[in-house]
Amino acid sequence: RLCGRTEYAAGFIFMRRMGSAALTATGPVLNVLPMAIQLDAAETLPQLAQRLSSQLKKMRRHQRYDAEQIVRDSGNAAGDEPLFGPVLNVKVFEYQLDLPGISAKTHTLATGPVNDLELALFPDDSGGLTLEILANKQRYDHATLSAHIARLTAMLSQFAASPALRCGDVDLLSPDEAQRLAAINDTGVMLPETTLSALVAAQAAKTPDAIALVDARWQFSYREMREQVVALAHQLRERGVKPGDCVAVALPRSVFLTLALHGIVETGAAWLPLDTGYPDDRLRMMLEDAQPSLLITSADQQSRFSGVETLCYSAPLPVTNGAPLALSRPAHTAYIIFTSGSTGRPKGVMVGQTAIVNRLLWMQNHYPLTADDVVAQKTPCSFDVSVWEFWWPFIAGARLVMAEPDTHRDPLAMQQFFCQYGITTTHFVPSMLAAFVASLTSENSDSCRSLKRVFCSGEALPTGLCREWEQLTGAPLHNLYGPTEAAVDVSWYPACGPELAVVTGSSVPIGFPVWNTGLRILDAMMRPVPPGVAGDLYLTGIQLAQGYLGRPDLTASRFIADPFVPGERMYRTGDVARWLENGAVEYLGRSDDQLKIRGQRIELGEIDRVMSALPDVAQAVAHACVFNQAAATGGDARQLVGYLIAESGLPLDTRALQESLREQLPPHMVPVVLLQLDALPLSANGKLDRKALPLPQRVSTTSGRAPLPGIETTVAQAFSALLGGEVNDAEADFFALGGHSLLAMRLAAQLSRTFARQVTPGQVMVASTVGKLSALLATEDDASAQRLGYEAILPLRESHGPTLFCFHPASGFAWQFSVLARYLSERWNITGIQSPRPNGPMQTAATLDDVCEHHLATLLAQQPHGPYYLFGYSLGGTLAQGIAARLRQRGETVAFLGLLDTWPPETQNWAAKEANGLDPEVLAEIAREREAFIAAQQGQGSDALFSAIEGNYADAVRLLTTAHSVPFDGTATLFVAERTLPEGMDPHSAWAPWVNTLVVYRQDCAHVDIISPQAFEKIGPMLGEILG
Repeated sequence: RLCGRTEYAAGFIFMRRMGSAALTATGPVLNVLPMAIQLDAAETLPQLAQRLSSQLKKMRRHQRYDAEQIVRDSGNAAGDEPLFGPVLNVKVFEYQLDLPGISAKTHTLATGPVNDLELALFPDDSGGLTLEILANKQRYDHATLSAHIARLTAMLSQFAASPALRCGDVDLLSPDEAQRLAAINDTGVMLPETTLSALVAAQAAKTPDAIALVDARWQFSYREMREQVVALAHQLRERGVKPGDCVAVALPRSVFLTLALHGIVETGAAWLPLDTGYPDDRLRMMLEDAQPSLLITSADQQSRFSGVETLCYSAPLPVTNGAPLALSRPAHTAYIIFTSGSTGRPKGVMVGQTAIVNRLLWMQNHYPLTADDVVAQKTPCSFDVSVWEFWWPFIAGARLVMAEPDTHRDPLAMQQFFCQYGITTTHFVPSMLAAFVASLTSENSDSCRSLKRVFCSGEALPTGLCREWEQLTGAPLHNLYGPTEAAVDVSWYPACGPELAVVTGSSVPIGFPVWNTGLRILDAMMRPVPPGVAGDLYLTGIQLAQGYLGRPDLTASRFIADPFVPGERMYRTGDVARWLENGAVEYLGRSDDQLKIRGQRIELGEIDRVMSALPDVAQAVAHACVFNQAAATGGDARQLVGYLIAESGLPLDTRALQESLREQLPPHMVPVVLLQLDALPLSANGKLDRKALPLPQRVSTTSGRAPLPGIETTVAQAFSALLGGEVNDAEADFFALGGHSLLAMRLAAQLSRTFARQVTPGQVMVASTVGKLSALLATEDDASAQRLGYEAILPLRESHGPTLFCFHPASGFAWQFSVLARYLSERWNITGIQSPRPNGPMQTAATLDDVCEHHLATLLAQQPHGPYYLFGYSLGGTLAQGIAARLRQRGETVAFLGLLDTWPPETQNWAAKEANGLDPEVLAEIAREREAFIAAQQGQGSDALFSAIEGNYADAVRLLTTAHSVPFDGTATLFVAERTLPEGMDPHSAWAPWVNTLVVYRQDCAHVDIISPQAFEKIGPMLGEILG
């Protein structure tokens, strides 16, 4: 009962003295055998005992079957689930020794090892029975065992008092525990009979001239907002919208989105938010199920909704003298939000007016807003968290500011947004909070100075993330929990201050129930579990949704009758939770295949069904697993993987299939990788064994064209050896599959030995696929090969989109940037700008300005006009900043300037460094590069390469002695190596004269390591996110 399992295996001890030899043998010959136990909630204890007795009799014939042999025969391995759990030892013999003239008493000296628990039952001296519990002290402490004994005694007392008591009805809770849980759920508060629109209208009457609603273009007072809402409501009525109808909304984030929702509710209808980023097929399914009487959209989206009556709305309406409609009633549906459905079709959740009114009034009572507060609206309207953003400010006289579309995905844009509008209240899903925290430093954390309350919900909130947030900002953080089926949130817990300080788990508890709401944690027999015991979480109360749109069967299965309160409903969340000692609820995971990734609710069954319908797919299963830690967000690195079985047995075109999925599923539900298997792995009982599903390899194993025999096959084999997985794709890109500049040198060295000719890293850089490199090796002569990679332009990846220009550091070479191919979208070209000797500008130029002018000419020859994207490490950052300034002077657009641990020349005394020779830091950098290059080249390189690098380092110091920065009137993004940051150096102060705005990301590494592949595991995804 405490484990919540109705089926398990217990160990029973058998004497194993069968036959004359065993009967007279000295010493223990006993055996422990597993017995399957099924608990039937409807059985009484005598009935259960009778059934188990029959099982035991049948097992006696197997006494000689060693438990160790059972493990071997069943194929269990170390680390698998044990053969049995608790052990039961029924000692039915007398302990009294009857020796003439001697009094003897037995005493147990040792019982042998106990893996888990052992319950020994034996007769005592008084003729009664004694139950002895032995335990593994590494798994149980004395307090837990004492609690078990007390609970077991209480259960046996219940059975003794009532022999007809069913096993499912015995109570695990002590009277004190039952009282505590009842007190926690005593949340009743009288609510006024009101609606959303009535609450807003009442506030508008109190503060008509206060600013209510703002975006980048428009601003409305409470009076003006109500005028717009009433005007829109009258227009909707004229278009046939009636109370109880549904009106769909497909608008970008702006003041008109908020006004549309308020106008719909004013008519007594429910709003249905549509995310225009979803595929047309999914939007069509939602519209088919909801059958809205009207769809409000923008002109550019109207063509997507043919067959649906639409209203374009993107400008203020003329103010009329029409009276407020006030047609909304507490019993009406307020909104319908679609979530992922396990049947393969999204399901619409209908939430009533009273449910969301309760939620908002509780929130205003618990976290009171005032007229001075400014709330951010940045959550997509298809996510139910947006509901309180759209309504809460307007019942408290506060202001709502609409963020620009996609701001919620960009931490830097959010920082600017918070500063610009003085945001006091906002929401993050934990994964986005983690990305936002990663963008904060002690310098730019001022962007959070206005924040008074920050809410998190949508997924488990890591404790460490909360503590990092608290240290950086000090803004109070609050954890909220609730499914879409219960009016956004049903529980709360402070993720800050003393409450956070006492949290010992990896995630913050989901906490305590809100007004008029109950949290129930029940076992498999639908009985409450004691504190500390895991069970299924159920919700009760006023906030439960009305049900699923058009799905009475699903509604009945998830919204069940409350067995403790006649006439009430209870919602089964599918979440597993437990009570903590302080009365808070702790979330432990899911009991089904539903999961959340970056706050988005996903039913794996829906993805399975869509994949199974793909051409030539016989079976399909989706699974969330960790196969690339660099993709982690907020400590959760899970990504969706699709596993496919081909009906024909032939190779599937996974790229085409993935494109098909993108046309049918929202972006967050499309697997990042599709893997074809011969068969799905099954467990011993024939069920899918998810643990045995193979992890995707970070290499290509499928191909439109296999490598040809000869050079291509040899090159593919070399790729495979270095990248740690089979490469059978002639178009497989070395750097996209995990290679980097030092691995490229090892590849060049290996191919030099294989082909008995000079293969250079430069050739790998400019021809990084199996096919291109093979063609190059087949046609280039040695003299041409020597020049590849050592020229002014280093094409690291060619594509059809914009180009990221990467400027060389003091070495003069840009090879290290090859790793970026792994992290940037495939649309990006990546081009290195180099200074090879003897004719490179570092050697020939008199000043750093001359180097900048030379590289500017090279850049303009590659791309005559902007927008430009520039990136540089160390000296390369100095060059990139100088060239960015020159491009702006020409009137060109610089869309991105990235600096990798770069500082203005004015911050250091380069003249002294030139006079005194290279300082230890530079010498260490040169030594490190020499060792790495020599190791990578495996004896195949020449001294000429490193002589060129050392010469460039010396020239770099010479050029920096007279260098002066040029102001750049744009934004620069600086990645700082914290371990070697000069004492007292402040990035913002250092760069203030030379860049208009500086965004800082701090990295826990040294200057020489920030360009390494390991550092790029963190920097690469951040750069990919920034560039898009």
